[in-house]
Amino acid sequence: MSQQEQMLFVGMVGAQAADGITTSQNVHSGGREYNPLLGSEPNDGEIALFKVAAVGLFWLLGEIWPEHRDMFYTVGIISGGIGTGVNLARK
Repeated sequence: MSQQEQMLFVGMVGAQAADGITTSQNVHSGGREYNPLLGSEPNDGEIALFKVAAVGLFWLLGEIWPEHRDMFYTVGIISGGIGTGVNLARK
């Protein structure tokens, strides 16, 4: 993995973690989750498992198609960032 890909991977893990944390905060403060895969009131374990699975999926896709690894990691960053932004906007 190149240095750029390593940086993208770390960014993806950070963005997905931020989304998981803000999702948990919203659910604990009475908010509702809109991701149909998680349901409206996921617990912290379900949120964490979903985020680990998302990172794992993007990593696996990058291992299968290494020529597109940077794209998969970028999608992971964007999706986590959008989720975090939506969660923060709902507060």
